[in-house]
Amino acid sequence: MTLGALQSRLARTGTGLGVRETAFLADVSPETITRIEKGEPVKAVTLEKVAEVYKFLGVVFMDDVDKPGVAIDLERLSAVKSGIFDNDFCELRGGLPRGRLHKLGTFLKALDAGKKWTSANWTPSG
Repeated sequence: MTLGALQSRLARTGTGLGVRETAFLADVSPETITRIEKGEPVKAVTLEKVAEVYKFLGVVFMDDVDKPGVAIDLERLSAVKSGIFDNDFCELRGGLPRGRLHKLGTFLKALDAGKKWTSANWTPSG
C-alpha cells in the first residue's frame, strides 16, 4: 500500500486531526504532512510511519487504482480517543509502544475536549 495525497488528507480530516497533530503522532514535521498531502515525494519509511498512525486510529485504506479512498472504523477511533486499550488492540501490525499509546489517547481526549495544544511542548492548554 502506498499512501497517496488524497488518502492522507481524507484520513487526517476523517480522524479529526490537524497537520501539526498528525505530524506529532507520526514523529515527522508538519511540513512533511503537507508535502504528502500535496503529492510531493517523501521517503517510503516516512509514508509508512504516517500510514501506521492512521491505521492505528481506525483508518482503512482503499487501494482501488482508479478511486483510492479511506474508510474510518468509528468504533476503533472512539476507543482510541477514550484511552481504552487492551493487549489485542495494541498489536496492530506490531502496534505502538505502550507509552506512545497512552500519549496518543491523552492527546486525542484533550483535543475532543476542545483544549488547544502548543507545538512548543505539546501539553494541553486553554
